[in-house]
Amino acid sequence: MSHTITLKLIPCKNCFAPGPGWAALGGFLASGILRFEADFFTLNAPWLLKFGLLWLLVDPVLGTLWHLVVEQGVWRNLTRLPAAQTWAVKPLLPYAAKGSVACRLSALIALLRQQKDGEWQTSLLLPLVALGLATTLGEQVVLYTLIAILSIFWMGSASPAKISLLKPFWQSVTGFLLPYIIGLNLMGGLEQNALLPGLGYWVAVFGSLLLAAGRSSAAKVVIIGQASIALLLFALIKPIAAASAGLASGFSFLLWLNAKQAQPQTPSNTPILPTGEETASRPPLVKKPLRVLHSPTPHLSRQISPILLLSFLIAALSLGGVR
Repeated sequence: MSHTITLKLIPCKNCFAPGPGWAALGGFLASGILRFEADFFTLNAPWLLKFGLLWLLVDPVLGTLWHLVVEQGVWRNLTRLPAAQTWAVKPLLPYAAKGSVACRLSALIALLRQQKDGEWQTSLLLPLVALGLATTLGEQVVLYTLIAILSIFWMGSASPAKISLLKPFWQSVTGFLLPYIIGLNLMGGLEQNALLPGLGYWVAVFGSLLLAAGRSSAAKVVIIGQASIALLLFALIKPIAAASAGLASGFSFLLWLNAKQAQPQTPSNTPILPTGEETASRPPLVKKPLRVLHSPTPHLSRQISPILLLSFLIAALSLGGVR
């Protein structure tokens, strides 16, 4: 006797960075549906169950699908295999005529069986699991799930150059903005006062993803985004949330300034050529190769992310209030 499917639970390296699970939690807190009273779990049991299903959908299920299809490029690698490599695989149906539909299909199945175990099977199974979870949460969650799945497979089939340009934007939309809105709407708290700060934090998260991709100028987007959120929360008379956003913006600015000052200058590889009589007396200069300097921006993004996440959760709790 044997089981059908093996599941592995592996925690991500950067758990304390804004992501879909944290965004859904922020929407849940900002909706104001929680009642912080003595019998907390009894009063909030239906909403906690809904949030648990939503978190399971947006974080482990769709997050793993993004990792396999976009980060690992499972389907992009399969669909772009050379034709010679495809036909080098022995088809599963030995009597199928060469070039027929049965021969092509059996060759593709045989090729899939030779790929890394579990990856492409998981990328096929996860959309079904995601849609099954979404149907238990309502039509709007189903619509979000379809948008997320289609965008993931669209990104996964794009060229690496196109992915490098579009990945931070789509990752911030499907992995932060939409889970936050769904979390708000599912709990009945989709109001302007809760939606606008979420949009501001989405801009800051988008800047953080650009920063992680190596674009140092994106640090300004994170800093200005958090400062704008602080002003908005102050206008909404949320002093604690405004203070947390302001402090996060200040800490992010200090980290960016420190990283900018600590970044070594690129050494010049152009030798100074001697002129006149110095040419005969001096030995020929050897051109030294450039040192490869690693960009500090991904490390800066990892430093800023926990600060941004803490500020976001404080703001969401403040927007939701305590009932």
